Amino acid sequence: MGISSFNFITVKSNSELIRRMKMSDEKDKSIEHTYLAVGIGVGLPLGAALGLLLFDDIATGAGIGLVFGITIGTVADSFKRKE
Repeated sequence: MGISSFNFITVKSNSELIRRMKMSDEKDKSIEHTYLAVGIGVGLPLGAALGLLLFDDIATGAGIGLVFGITIGTVADSFKRKE
């Protein structure tokens, strides 16, 4: 893998660079905030803490918290999209 393997990054002209930047900005505006990441981010540590307290096993609690986090995040996303 030398420098030649990164040829796909090159831009032929300034106008093409500007066009690509505008397309990137349009994509960023179209992406909605998802609650899935928030659900995972909250469910995983809370589940790990509860697993450590209840099961004396952090992995079991983290797995359970992950499942609940994904579920809650997905439900929140579906409600947000319906609005």
